[in-house]
Amino acid sequence: VDAKSSPVGYITFERFRGRLNNQLITYDWAFRLSLSFNRRLFISNTEERELWIGLPRSKKEEHELGAVWDLRSLRKRFDFVMEYDEAFEADKDILTKPFEELDPKCVWTYEYGNEDNNILPAFMESRNELKECRNRIHLRTFMGLVHPKRTDTRKFGVGPLVFWSALKPSPYLLEPVHRFIDGVRQNNPGKEIVGVHSRSINSYHEAQTKAINRCTRLAMKVITSAVLNQKAQKSCCGERKGLVQSDLEGAYNRLKLYNPCNFTGEYIKTHQLGSSTKQIVYASDHQNEQVDALFKSYGAVSIKEMGHSSFHSRKDKHKRWRENIEMVLTDMLSLVETDHFHGSPASTLSHVICFWRLSRARFEGTDEKSNLCSLVLLSTGTFECNTLSCGSGSMKEFHQLAY
Repeated sequence: VDAKSSPVGYITFERFRGRLNNQLITYDWAFRLSLSFNRRLFISNTEERELWIGLPRSKKEEHELGAVWDLRSLRKRFDFVMEYDEAFEADKDILTKPFEELDPKCVWTYEYGNEDNNILPAFMESRNELKECRNRIHLRTFMGLVHPKRTDTRKFGVGPLVFWSALKPSPYLLEPVHRFIDGVRQNNPGKEIVGVHSRSINSYHEAQTKAINRCTRLAMKVITSAVLNQKAQKSCCGERKGLVQSDLEGAYNRLKLYNPCNFTGEYIKTHQLGSSTKQIVYASDHQNEQVDALFKSYGAVSIKEMGHSSFHSRKDKHKRWRENIEMVLTDMLSLVETDHFHGSPASTLSHVICFWRLSRARFEGTDEKSNLCSLVLLSTGTFECNTLSCGSGSMKEFHQLAY
């Protein structure tokens, strides 16, 4: 799907005040909605660290070697405007108008529990052709678009992975990743490379019990969304048979995690990750010393050992911000390149890795091999019937490509 011509008007959106991957999921929804409803997306500059994902702030920066993202594919696929584009100057009055001055019918306010606005596509369909909303629709929510009501945008001709297939990191980030993975393969000839992402239980600097409970709630959102996917149930199982909830829960329980944030020796043994035919490559977004020691005892290689000396970080006031994004992205991109992936259901970092892996598998015509990725995609409202179980039996292995 390429960007459509003659957009109806603009979409503007508020970002989620969270870390990189919550932000990326927000952008995914915004871009897909703009394409689904033939609207031009406006992306404003930000001087707030927690709202910045490394996007350029000038046309010159966009085309420099050290730009974090290569926007050429994104510009080809979607119709969007940055603040430094000529289109922004032409429509500045429309785009900079405070949302309070817009017609209330054209502002999506999910956090207030407005039932009419609860499902984004339904809201967009009802507002897209209104003359009051012709110039601009604004998506306003304190949670950004990270956790909107799930939807399958395929009904609008827009696939769930279209954003991820177009979002390309710059070559300077990919080059050290490829060198690192190639080196692991050379040092382990004939072995399958297994990528693992572990999220630490102390993510929120809270007491361990409270942190475990919080992570469990986050992980179970994925399971609950999948279990309650009535569209998948009706399409794949018919009226009389439903998705087997116990199978979905069983699939989750088979992860055999100590909690949804930490892997255990039992998990590694159950999935034979430490066998003589496999080499583990792992990353942790909150470097947990116990988990690090566990994986090292199985001969795992930590991605942080790659180093970042070859990065082309710009020497500007955002250098520290940029370096943090670079380090996270190289961890993620390395796990995208492994043969198998085992992630954390509680982490949007694992989810984004899944989206990129599924996008690559679709492009290459291969099956995705993961403990998690098909379930993550199902929880967003997208599914393939051959990954589900109806009435009885067990859910098929998650390595099948769900697209």
